[in-house]
Amino acid sequence: ESEDDDSIGAQEQAARHMLFIWAILLNKYKIGEMFWLYGEDSIPNALLAGSILQRLSSSKTLSKPHLEEARLDMIQHTKRFEALAVGVLSECHTADPDKTSVLLNAETD
Repeated sequence: ESEDDDSIGAQEQAARHMLFIWAILLNKYKIGEMFWLYGEDSIPNALLAGSILQRLSSSKTLSKPHLEEARLDMIQHTKRFEALAVGVLSECHTADPDKTSVLLNAETD
C-alpha cells in the first residue's frame, strides 16, 4: 500500500469515529452501533460511548420529568455499550488470553 492509501484509510477511520460520536450525542444509537461495529478500537470506543451517555444521563438538564424517557434511554444504552466492550474482551480472552493481556495494556491514541 502506498502512503496515499494509508492516509485515505486514516481519514476514513477518523471520519467513522467522528460519526460514531455524533450518533451517540444525538441519541442515534443504532447508527452509533453501526459505526462502532465498523470502526477500530472497539473496547475504548464502547467505553467512551458508555461514559458519554452516563454523564449525559446524570445531567441536571435531563432530571426534569418531561425528559425522563430520554434519560432512561441513555441509561439503557450506557449498559448496552458497556456490554459490547465486555463482550469483545471476553471473546478476545477466550481466543487468546496472552494477546488479551497485551490489548488491555496497550495505549490508545
